[in-house]
Amino acid sequence: MPKRFGFWFIAGISLLSIPLIYFVGSTTVNVLSALISQQESIPFDTGIYYCLLITVFWLFLLIESLGKTNIIQRHKDKLSLIIIGWFIATVLMAFFIPRYISQQLEAAGYTACTDPREVSRVTPGKKLIYERNECQK
Repeated sequence: MPKRFGFWFIAGISLLSIPLIYFVGSTTVNVLSALISQQESIPFDTGIYYCLLITVFWLFLLIESLGKTNIIQRHKDKLSLIIIGWFIATVLMAFFIPRYISQQLEAAGYTACTDPREVSRVTPGKKLIYERNECQK
């Protein structure tokens, strides 16, 4: 196995995670824009925020890139706390962001309806459609 395989593996995962994080951010912006424009129906998937967990690899890549520099050597005893803290922060964001958005939608008078196109789900969260009036059958 090549000497720098771990670095390139983490770099590849970090690079692939950029479009995924962009998707999460753009979906959030789209939902909030739809809320501001008072659309009749707003689709919202609460499970996509768990994709934020992949950003932990960005921290691994940063640590791997800096390697044996003075910054890493001076703070190597704190690195595990930083990694665990980042992981906990992303889990908390994945839990609280969809709840905050759902509260905003419900406060604006929308009703949460299950998406009839959803068959089954392996990931956490729910695929919902927020309707301005009652749920359509």
